[in-house]
Amino acid sequence: MKVAVFGSSEPKEGDKIYSTGKLLGKSLAEEGHSIVTGGYSGLMEAPIKGANKYNVNRIGIITEHYSKQPNKYLTDIIKAGSYGERMQSLIEYADAYIIMPGGTGTLLEFSAVWAYRQRGIHDKPVILFGSTWRKIIDILSKDDYFIKSIDNLIIADNIDEIIELLEMKNKSGI
Repeated sequence: MKVAVFGSSEPKEGDKIYSTGKLLGKSLAEEGHSIVTGGYSGLMEAPIKGANKYNVNRIGIITEHYSKQPNKYLTDIIKAGSYGERMQSLIEYADAYIIMPGGTGTLLEFSAVWAYRQRGIHDKPVILFGSTWRKIIDILSKDDYFIKSIDNLIIADNIDEIIELLEMKNKSGI
């Protein structure tokens, strides 16, 4: 399974969330999952780095609009023409999505995968990782417009939960 991981570009080696991202990547790779990210730093790099010792694809989908260099742990780089094309490629390429903490870019990516799922464009798992997302979903669940579409989101508090959810998806073929 190809798993997209979305998250902030800000965390650095030594930050708790970066370490969590590395552990997530290691755990996904141990299960044989390929990992696809935006290809740059922070939580786009951490899962890729965590999977570095495993024989799995570590794919970065990048855009020429950034002056940053892709991270050095990628096995493959796919170039998109714009940020929008990059996001669309990440969505199309993956079989499941894990959304870690992040900023406006992560929020945009989450909104896109959630909207596509709600509209039946895909039925891939959308897994929100961490307490920040739980707070956001709790707020949205109080709104009449959002409450109808929250059912198709999964909130995971730890990596073991994520691996278990992906395993269930793999076995059921859903």
